[in-house]
This record gives sequence, C-alpha cells and structure tokens, in this order.
Amino acid sequence: MASTSGGAADYLVADLRTVFGERLRSVCVYGPHADGPGATGPITCLALVASVTSVDLDACGRAVHSWHRHGLATPLILPE
Repeated sequence: MASTSGGAADYLVADLRTVFGERLRSVCVYGPHADGPGATGPITCLALVASVTSVDLDACGRAVHSWHRHGLATPLILPE
C-alpha cells in the first residue's frame, strides 16, 4: 500500500477504534490499493468487529464525510 494510502488507513483505524474500542478486531484494505502503489480512487476497507449497534452506526455516519475527504470509501463493517 502506498504511504498516502497508509496514512488514510491509519486515520480510519483510529476513528474505528474510537467507535468500537476493544470490539474492533481487524481492518483490512482490499481492492486496487491492496495491490500496491499506483491505484486510484477511494481506498476500500473492511472492518471486522465483535458487535455492531445502532449507536456505532450513528457514530460511523458522522465520520463518513471526513473519511471521504481523506480518500477513503465508507468501510464495510461486519460483526464476527
């Protein structure tokens, strides 16, 4: 993953840790950005969490605009 992608992904992980805390299990980049430098378009990520509540989804919804400004697609969030 290119260094700019890494910075954006780190930003996403920090936000998801704030929302899910210890329930955040894993965040994975997939798609073109996972193959290395040179990819274009938003960075696609999947977040695996222990559980998801409506409060979590509201918190993520408030962060979406910021994620998009950082070149991130809205992450796919899946419970274990």
